[in-house]
Amino acid sequence: MRDDGTHLISTKESETTINRINRFFLLVKGKMYTWWNKKKFKSVAGDFYAPNRIHVVNGNRITIGSNVFLGLNCQLYSYPDGEIHIGNNTSIDRFVEIRGGRLTIIKDNVRIVKGATLKSTPTSTMIIGNRTIISQGCIFDGDIRIGDDVIFGPMVFINEIDHGFERRDIPMNQQTGASGTIVIEDDVWIGYSAVILKGVRISKGSIVGAGAIVNKSVPPYSINVGVPSTVKKYRD
Repeated sequence: MRDDGTHLISTKESETTINRINRFFLLVKGKMYTWWNKKKFKSVAGDFYAPNRIHVVNGNRITIGSNVFLGLNCQLYSYPDGEIHIGNNTSIDRFVEIRGGRLTIIKDNVRIVKGATLKSTPTSTMIIGNRTIISQGCIFDGDIRIGDDVIFGPMVFINEIDHGFERRDIPMNQQTGASGTIVIEDDVWIGYSAVILKGVRISKGSIVGAGAIVNKSVPPYSINVGVPSTVKKYRD
């Protein structure tokens, strides 16, 4: 403090003041966005927090449980005849896209990390079990059933529908391909950049190694690696 009564604020003091103002601004902005975003859904339970811009289509078909977080630029789209249900204590990070089919259920204590995409056709059902972790950049597409306590590493691709290619007189993107529901049972670990194809069942307790392509079902407690994947060994 100077003798003449003026006060030269130190850099440290100045930063603290700016930080306090910034935190206050973010708090107010977050509360306003949360209040506005809450109105976009059919129903929302307590402790909802969505402090930034999100995108919602047909929100009257989407229900949100308690203590749910939606991050910046989340995109939630329901078909007009579909339903999306998000369970309690679930965190959906920024830039996550959820395009629901006939029915999408995300159960309790699920975390979906930034940049993941979950999408279904209008007739498909997707179920994500309790305490499942879906890491950054994963893409899930189609009719999929995922159990409890499943771990997905980054960039995992799950695809339930193929493009058709039998006819040469019609472009492949206009042909109907084969499909088959994918089932991933409880307590499974899918490694980085693995690919799970149509009709596959990943049985309870199994591990799929990084970069593996799984085109056939695997037995319980097996460790699967390679392209295409094969059983390397079993968990003791």
